[in-house]
Amino acid sequence: MIELNANETSLVNAAEVGEKLTLPADMLPPEEPPATDHFTAIQLPVFPRLVLPGNPRKPEYDVELRTIRGSIIRKILCDTSNLSPRGIRLSGAVVAGPLDLSDLQVTVPLILTSCRFQGTIALKRASFPHISLMESIADDIDAKYLTIEHDLNLFGLECSGGLDLTDTHIKGSVNLRRARLAGDYRPALEADRIQVDGTVVATDLRANSKTNETIRLVGANIAGQLNLKSAEITNASGVALVADGLQARDVYLNDGFSARGVGELGAVRLSGANITGHANLSDATISNPSGPALDGQRLRADHDFVLCDNFSAEGGGALGAIRLAGAHIAGQLNMQSATISNRNGPALAADQIHVEGSIACVTEFQAKGEVCLTGAHIGGQLQFSGASVSEPNGNAINADGIRVDGGAFLDDGFIAEGSLRFIGARITGQLAFRNAALNNPKGTALALHGMQVHGDVFLDEGFHAQGAGNTGVVLLHRAQIHGLLSFKNAIIRTDDKDCLHLGLSRTHIGASLTLPISHLRTNSGTRFRVDLDGLTYSGIPRGASTKEWINLLRECTVAYVAQPYQQIASAHRAAGHEHDARRVFVAQQNDLRRRGDLGGPFRRLVHWASGVLIGYGFHSWRALGGLLASVFLSIVLTYSASASGVTIHTQNARPTSCKPIEVLGLAIDQAVPLVKTGSKQLCQIDTNKSVGQFYFAASWSTQLLGWAFATLFVAGFTGIVRKK
Repeated sequence: MIELNANETSLVNAAEVGEKLTLPADMLPPEEPPATDHFTAIQLPVFPRLVLPGNPRKPEYDVELRTIRGSIIRKILCDTSNLSPRGIRLSGAVVAGPLDLSDLQVTVPLILTSCRFQGTIALKRASFPHISLMESIADDIDAKYLTIEHDLNLFGLECSGGLDLTDTHIKGSVNLRRARLAGDYRPALEADRIQVDGTVVATDLRANSKTNETIRLVGANIAGQLNLKSAEITNASGVALVADGLQARDVYLNDGFSARGVGELGAVRLSGANITGHANLSDATISNPSGPALDGQRLRADHDFVLCDNFSAEGGGALGAIRLAGAHIAGQLNMQSATISNRNGPALAADQIHVEGSIACVTEFQAKGEVCLTGAHIGGQLQFSGASVSEPNGNAINADGIRVDGGAFLDDGFIAEGSLRFIGARITGQLAFRNAALNNPKGTALALHGMQVHGDVFLDEGFHAQGAGNTGVVLLHRAQIHGLLSFKNAIIRTDDKDCLHLGLSRTHIGASLTLPISHLRTNSGTRFRVDLDGLTYSGIPRGASTKEWINLLRECTVAYVAQPYQQIASAHRAAGHEHDARRVFVAQQNDLRRRGDLGGPFRRLVHWASGVLIGYGFHSWRALGGLLASVFLSIVLTYSASASGVTIHTQNARPTSCKPIEVLGLAIDQAVPLVKTGSKQLCQIDTNKSVGQFYFAASWSTQLLGWAFATLFVAGFTGIVRKK
């Protein structure tokens, strides 16, 4: 027979009638326990408060006067046949010794509020309809494999030795609001594979641990919400919150949620988690000086994933401050007004992420460290309007191979310190960099190699790019743009005189190209340099005159290539601007002679002569003018010979002087090939005289010039020279 003290006797009596036993603080106890079997309340005296170390809000009263042994509570619960369906309802007690309720199958609730437990609470493999330890103080709680038919109420619980809910099944909800959990040798809360059919509410929770993890929810299955609003979780040697493989409807780590961890495993881990509802981390602060702040690799969220409204994440190391590699978000990834920083690695590592909605990094979004979106697939838009991304030693944004089914907007004051890479990107909508400022002091500012854009591309209206090195500042080599490409009011600069400003080699533009050459400003003393080899576009380029384009191709291209000249000339010819087309073709040949390879000095001389005499076949009137000049020279020489008396009729036995009209015909016959007036048969130059020999020899030169100019005229007029 176990002897019961007064409090224990009162507890037995209260449990039998379904009353709550409260040990109040303002009445004296009776001299002896009541003799009756039933009572409605037991009132005991209160001695001066003894404040527990480290728990200033949890005063403890005289232990002996408030003690109930844990073994007695177990004994009461072993036989519940005499108990009220309300079960045990106890408040204000000091539970002495361990409270071992392991393996009990209890059919009545256990409600122990504002109690102080002096030993371990063991609930392993137990089954209860409801348990409440509200505002109680415990050293440690072991509740592995616990089953509760309704709710587990741990509101305001203080547990200094760790709370273990591994493999428990709570068919209702779990209340951890305002709980204070700690663990020196184990996690403050360990709930791997916990199954909760309702919600887990842990708002204003405070938890810390000296082990590698503070809160473990690995493989947890929560049918409702996981609510950690305003919670504060810290770990000085490891992970603050690890919830890998978590399954929950909604996850709320917002409204002042704070987590601090250390190490490469991260501060908050949601790797492989499956969130069927919303994931909200707005106004949260997560930090880890030596690893990821948030690790959500392969995470799946069926609605929005929200990291906005002053969300702050600070990480360290090559793994990234926020890791979302391989994640799948069915809604939006909203990082509006968020701040993400990493001093020695990526700010956002989201390789291969799939977002069915949009990625919104807008309204003062700041990333100090690389934003990595390589291989990502975005079903909506990619928005960085008004954002700031900084990684001076590398890539500000690396989006190689990204696929965006909507548009990509890095405009409206967007600032990037470091390189922007969209190599091989595919964008269904438009790509806008309007009023964006890009600066990379160590290399390319914007790399769009091999990009495919089905809409328009705008690098205009205040677009400013500053780069360095020998690669180039803005590069769009091999890009495929189905819409237009605009550089209106753009500024592209570099301090390196040998650096390429704009690279458009083998780029195809389906619509128009706007390139206001006179407004493309560069640093003083630096010549604007472009690569346009293989660039194709529709129509005549806008924003510059033909003369400006010719000057650009002649003075600013890296080397001579024919295609850019051919492209712009073809555009003018298609528009009916034959004069401008000829100007471009002539400028091309001049540039060929100046910078191209003509195969030796002789060919270069012939090419020069072709340009001077017939404008490379585009100004054949020059040859016609030369032919007329040779005819005039022939006339002058022939009349001079006639005046000297050496033009005579050769068919007469006695030579006589030629008539003036015959002299004119002779001059024409000598100077114009294939044109015969018949005068040459009637009138000849008398070579018997020395003066006649001179004029006869001079006529050879007029004949050669006539043949030469006639041949050049025919070749230019028929296009033989141009084809060559």
